[in-house]
Parts: sequence; C-alpha cells; structure tokens
Amino acid sequence: MARTIVDEMTRHGLDGAVIAPGSRSTALVLALNDAGVDLSVHIDERSAAFRALGHAAATGRPGVVVTTSGSAVANLMPAVVEADRAAMPLLLLTADRPEEMVRRRTNQTMDQRSIFTPYSRGQLFIGPGDQDPGGNQIWRSAVSRAFSLALGGPGAPGPVHLNIAFEEPT
Repeated sequence: MARTIVDEMTRHGLDGAVIAPGSRSTALVLALNDAGVDLSVHIDERSAAFRALGHAAATGRPGVVVTTSGSAVANLMPAVVEADRAAMPLLLLTADRPEEMVRRRTNQTMDQRSIFTPYSRGQLFIGPGDQDPGGNQIWRSAVSRAFSLALGGPGAPGPVHLNIAFEEPT
C-alpha cells in the first residue's frame, strides 16, 4: 500500500518530503526512499512541518511532511495554521493505528482524523480495511484528491491531511 501511495504522489510531481521518523510511518518512509524522493529528516515534528512549508513557499508545490501516530501529529498544528492563513499547499502524511486501538487509548494514539479540520482544505483517511490489494484505486484516488485540494481546487491552496492507519509498523 505505501508503495502505491508514493507512486501516485510522484505522478503528481512529488520530488521531496520531510520526515519526522517513527515506527508507525516506516513503510511510508521506505517507499519514499525506494522511489528516489529527496528526504530531509528532522527529529522534531514542528520543525519538519515548517521545513515542508518552506518548500511550498519556495516552489508553489505542496510541501510534504510525514509523521508517526499520536502526539507527533498534534505538533504539526502551528504549520497547518500558517499554511491555511498564507494559502500555501501543505500535505500532511500521517501514519495512524487502527481505529479499535485509538478507541482503547493505546500508546501513541489520539483521534487524528479530524484534528486539523478548522484549518485544512481536506481530511482524507485510509483505514486497514482499505489495505487489501484491491484497494489500489482507493489509495490512488485519495492521493489525487489530496494534491488537488492542497493546490486549491476548488478554493485557495492550503493544508490537506492524509491519515493512513496501519495494522502494524513494518
């Protein structure tokens, strides 16, 4: 699944991403690396998000930041607000845990799905049930929609959240 998501991102022109590493997002990071995407690693999610926002400001293309689950996602909020107010395209690619783990409040969980709602152009979710090989079109469609919304269709450019729940980190 991660490889398909990254393949669709590169079809939309992705050439660089900022990574705030964590075990849950490993599959995404490995797929980005294997696709030859230029990766910049930051241990602080807030700094990573602003680095991605700088890319958006410099290029007019969506800056992409990748994080693990839980409080890591909350640390993206300042850059999300800035991207919203400045109408800059920012794509937040966050790894998540399955919904049943979030409901049980297990380690590194919180409700990530709607955290950025007041400031984002869209919140898209890919759940574990969407991860069978037949989900290929679901994954590609979510990525295409995320890029379209980030670039301003149908309104102003801004932040978009693509949240992906993984059963297990790989």
